[in-house]
Amino acid sequence: MRMVFPTNMTGRFLDDLASEMNTFVESVLGDETKDSPAGYAPRMDVVETETSFVAYLDLPGVAPDDVSIDMENDQVVVMGERVGKSEGEGTVHHRTERAHGTFRRAIALPKTVDKDAITADYEHGVLTIAMPKLVEEKKSRRIVISHGSGETKSDASTGE
Repeated sequence: MRMVFPTNMTGRFLDDLASEMNTFVESVLGDETKDSPAGYAPRMDVVETETSFVAYLDLPGVAPDDVSIDMENDQVVVMGERVGKSEGEGTVHHRTERAHGTFRRAIALPKTVDKDAITADYEHGVLTIAMPKLVEEKKSRRIVISHGSGETKSDASTGE
């Protein structure tokens, strides 16, 4: 997890406060690197619509063939690797901010997801995983009362 508060603050009290705040923020927001063995985790959004859950993962510079998506214990697991560029010997890096390495992101599926209908699409460096919700049967319905002859109201209206 990225440090929210610097730990090089002067004074023991401030050091303890910074450590506690970092622990708190990590517990609330989650540790973005805990699923990834090398510490690289692509950014991900998960949204819910009326009919589905949709996950968007930013994977710039990653070929679709270098990504795998598997179902594991009610989770969709996305794994792959983003390879960093090597400039060769004698190259001095003055700034390196672009992350690379292997990654693993797991998305826990609610019971309302139709696991057999999950699809994935990759376009412009964004992996989109659509997880449709199960179609629920109507929990209630109106019962039509018949009128003595055994015909229901809907049968009588058709003239049969």
